[in-house]
Amino acid sequence: MIFGTEVLPAGNAVRLHIRPPAGTTSCVLLRREDEDFVGPVDPDAVLLASWEGAAPAVVLDTSNLVNGTPYFWRVYYAPSDTYATTSATPAAGYTGFGPDAVLVLMDRLRLGLAIEVGRGALHPKAGTIPVQNSPPLWDQTPFPVVTAHLSAVEPDSRGLGEVLEADAIGVDSVTSTDGWLERSSVTVVGWSLNPDERIALRRAIKRILQANWAVFEALGLSLIEWTQRDQEDMERYAAPVFQAVTDFRCVAAGGVTSETPKIHELNSQVVIHV
Repeated sequence: MIFGTEVLPAGNAVRLHIRPPAGTTSCVLLRREDEDFVGPVDPDAVLLASWEGAAPAVVLDTSNLVNGTPYFWRVYYAPSDTYATTSATPAAGYTGFGPDAVLVLMDRLRLGLAIEVGRGALHPKAGTIPVQNSPPLWDQTPFPVVTAHLSAVEPDSRGLGEVLEADAIGVDSVTSTDGWLERSSVTVVGWSLNPDERIALRRAIKRILQANWAVFEALGLSLIEWTQRDQEDMERYAAPVFQAVTDFRCVAAGGVTSETPKIHELNSQVVIHV
């Protein structure tokens, strides 16, 4: 028998749990897009797996499955010439969660710089200070400008099997949350053509970060810390560019939530990856 069929939430993947009847000496698993199997040797079917013996097996089918397309699987047992059939439609059932530190910073910096300009702490000729996620182009970007760029994101704390929370078991399905706590490092740069304006820009960025501490926490960024430094670029542009650099670091949860049908446990398994 085919003990269970799992449509994996990643999409384009179905897992089959197979328990051959007693006395089975060999098994052949085929797949078609219809139920017109002609036998264990079928030129119009995809041969997914074959194995010896009667041990329960778990077969992961990722062979060119298309989401939204119904498929049929049939396992043939020898020497009894019996078979079992099941069907399923692969689909993507996962959703992501967790904040993006770059997007959060860009949004709060854009709003904060508008406040600083309105208070007279900064005096950009354009009337506003743009915030972007790439270095400025000399002939296309008004200075001063602020950029935010992801330096690194990496696991900070990991659980067994990358499980971030315990599974929620429902009547017919299990909701899983997989991921980790990840540490993000973002480089924020204030670009100016004037060294005195750079100081004002650096101090404004610091005030904005401090003022948004509670906002960052509410949006899922924790264990926040940063360092600031001044540097110059005397060669890349047509004139000296003075930079106020902030290295921002935080920890946030990141992962995916997925729902899969509930299945029964097998006492022994032979795992076969296709």
